Amino acid sequence: MIKKLLRPVKYFLFAIEALFVSKYNSIFHKNFTCNKNSKRCESNRKSPNFRFDLLGKNAPKCCVTNLYHLLKDITELFDKHNIEYQLCCGTLLGAFRHKGFIPWDTDVDLLVPESKKKEILNILSDKFNRQYYVEEERDDSIVGSLIKVHISKINSLHVDLYTYIQKNDEFIYAHNRKFKVENVYPLQKIAFYNLKLSAPKNIEEQLIVLYGKDYMKYAYKQWALNKQKFKLIKFMPAKINL
Repeated sequence: MIKKLLRPVKYFLFAIEALFVSKYNSIFHKNFTCNKNSKRCESNRKSPNFRFDLLGKNAPKCCVTNLYHLLKDITELFDKHNIEYQLCCGTLLGAFRHKGFIPWDTDVDLLVPESKKKEILNILSDKFNRQYYVEEERDDSIVGSLIKVHISKINSLHVDLYTYIQKNDEFIYAHNRKFKVENVYPLQKIAFYNLKLSAPKNIEEQLIVLYGKDYMKYAYKQWALNKQKFKLIKFMPAKINL
């Protein structure tokens, strides 16, 4: 009970801290960009974008660029080894609605087969052992497994690789999300900045289930203090350095 009462106070103090640190860094560390040897901007007190997501700001260009290169490297590796993958959740929404990352997104979501989990872990570990940080995370609330590929042990920007299973005519993943196999296969290619990435056959069906029928009209910023829906005016993707 006490924790619930104190939660708004804690978030208020976080917001004040974020505003102060962001203002200070915009003057003294204005050229800061995160990399694999630093914490991500959201949690880095040297960044002008410290706790940007809490304040409802869009993701910094350096963070999105790091995510883009991580996504590109992983999907190219999967293509090389004939590992099936597909965009899902927020990354699928970004690809369909923005042709890239949602401007305020903070990670990447991909689906891979549960039956290929061991092979995927071996491939990722062999290829990215020194370049990125790979771990299998246990989460009893999801169906299948969750593999995370981080920029580094220091920088927690990452790709979530959810594994899916197929039961009869249903395709199941994550928090017991179910779709008809006929709406998933055959996969298609969809534009994502200058890339062409794999996505389910019926993208709109998945997005309606996940985000409601108004996903093309309204949005909200998941981590922001103000979680109210707002009307979408522009559909530009998050800014990146290509």
